[in-house]
Amino acid sequence: FRAIRRLYPLGFNEEVQIAKRDFHRVVRRAKRLYWRNLIDTFSDSSSVFKAVRWLKSPGPFQPPPLQVDDVVYESQIDKANALRRATLERRTADDDIQDPWMLISPLRPIPFPLEISLDEAQYATLHTGNTSPGSDNITVNLLKAVWHIIGTHVRRLFEKCLSVGHHPKPFREAEVVMIAKPRRRDLTSPRAWRPISLLSCLGKGLERLIARRLAWAAIHFSVLHPQQAGALPKRSATDLVAALIHDIEEAFARKKVATLVTMDIQGAFDTVMRNRLVLRLRVQGWPDHLARWAGSFMSGRSARVRYQDTLTPSSPLQCGLPQGSPV
Repeated sequence: FRAIRRLYPLGFNEEVQIAKRDFHRVVRRAKRLYWRNLIDTFSDSSSVFKAVRWLKSPGPFQPPPLQVDDVVYESQIDKANALRRATLERRTADDDIQDPWMLISPLRPIPFPLEISLDEAQYATLHTGNTSPGSDNITVNLLKAVWHIIGTHVRRLFEKCLSVGHHPKPFREAEVVMIAKPRRRDLTSPRAWRPISLLSCLGKGLERLIARRLAWAAIHFSVLHPQQAGALPKRSATDLVAALIHDIEEAFARKKVATLVTMDIQGAFDTVMRNRLVLRLRVQGWPDHLARWAGSFMSGRSARVRYQDTLTPSSPLQCGLPQGSPV
């Protein structure tokens, strides 16, 4: 090609450019004419949806078959059900203790007020991004648009839920989206997938309100270790990384070797036991109405699994916390 360009420095290049421009012009006209003729032939809505599907990109990658215990699942519905069993149903209520309300001696009483102001309810519900809605399809933007009408009622709902220790059932219905974990190459293993729960935005407002109170009280009353960081006010994961880098650099400055030991709990969210958590809260000194709310939050949960373009029917979950919940 370079030799041809040297032989024909002007004419060849000019002719090629003209031919290239004419070719693209003809292709554009042909495409325009094809789509106009196609649109003119539409007779029902199914033809429109079919044309829209043609325009959608198939995506850069399709997950391979899933293998669980020497069984290979190929269809989307089979893989969705297999991931549900492998990630959300690894434990049952049989692994839990029987009575979380046994007689105990709390370490110390931790106050947790029942009163909720309108500003607190509004901040917990609306001061967040427009996250994906749950099964009710109510978005944060929709709640913002009608808050001047529903704000007082939402505050009363949150306050009553906290006082009686109850989490409404519609807030416990989740749509679990299976997302591939980053930097995981073997997508044939269930461990390469992370279940993210899409919950009601209104319910997450109540969860976010309680989570903020929990975080403040846990630090103020020294429930958590001073070096524990993450999801806590003024103790972010960034602070933890900065402290780690400081310790490593200090060790290197002293001509020493820095060693880091890490530990990961497999499926920590999905294996939390309801009764054990309630008992642990009571032992730490949290009030009974908060322990009852936590028990209600974890009981009677149900979920439907979304994998690619497939959505399974809703079915109950016996244990675990929804990964994606503010709590």
